[in-house]
Amino acid sequence: ADTGGYAFTADDTPDVIVRMRGAHDDAVPNANAMMVSNLVALHLLTGKQAYLDRAHAIPEAFAADLAKNALGHCGLLAGAFDLIAPQHVVVVDPAAASAAPAPTSGASATLARAMFRLSLPGAVQQVIPAAQLPRTGPLAGKTAADGKPTAYACIGPICSLPVTEPDALLEL
Repeated sequence: ADTGGYAFTADDTPDVIVRMRGAHDDAVPNANAMMVSNLVALHLLTGKQAYLDRAHAIPEAFAADLAKNALGHCGLLAGAFDLIAPQHVVVVDPAAASAAPAPTSGASATLARAMFRLSLPGAVQQVIPAAQLPRTGPLAGKTAADGKPTAYACIGPICSLPVTEPDALLEL
């Protein structure tokens, strides 16, 4: 991954003369293209900048190929959209003390169920304990409004106003 992009064989494979790496799609999107979206999701879930840096390196590594044949790199283009404007929908749970599965009862569960009813292909949807909100990025400074479970919908670096009602989240 040092050069941006991933090879299709391990670096310690003794019988490989040339380690191939590319971003051209076949019947399915290319693995490098999928890694862009995966790394963006990991960044949104963890807040770790290293994941975002690695995600940026992939389209940069294949920019010349993409410029020559955009249609053959639709997966990479789709990953670039996730990189440019990632979709992140979060329910902040004021009652949860630590990372745990989504709540199964109460107001947080009602808001979480509404969030998971949304059809948002490519979006990262998560329930976060209020104490574990990231200190950097779009969610920095966000809180549970009035101590209630609160949802935010973020596209890229911009988040919505806080929403505390399931119907308002679905409308948003």
